[in-house]
Amino acid sequence: MEFHKLDDYSSIKKIAMWLLFLFIGIITWTFTEYMLHRFLGHVHKGKNFFKAEHLTHHSKANYFAPAYKKVIAALFVSALMLLF
Repeated sequence: MEFHKLDDYSSIKKIAMWLLFLFIGIITWTFTEYMLHRFLGHVHKGKNFFKAEHLTHHSKANYFAPAYKKVIAALFVSALMLLF
């Protein structure tokens, strides 16, 4: 019977932690995206940076925001998440 080395458990632990963080990231991003869509796109009255894209998204089935706008939004959300 062969005993596992400590390195084997260490690498399994690293993989498990990576998968846990990946799962937490997916859940966090999904929740954040939902909150942005709900409150900036539907609940918020008036104009904001998100409203025009949101209205276009609902009026044109094939519409996707340009990549540079997605990058700006991702940086903004990431900065907010780092602050809290």
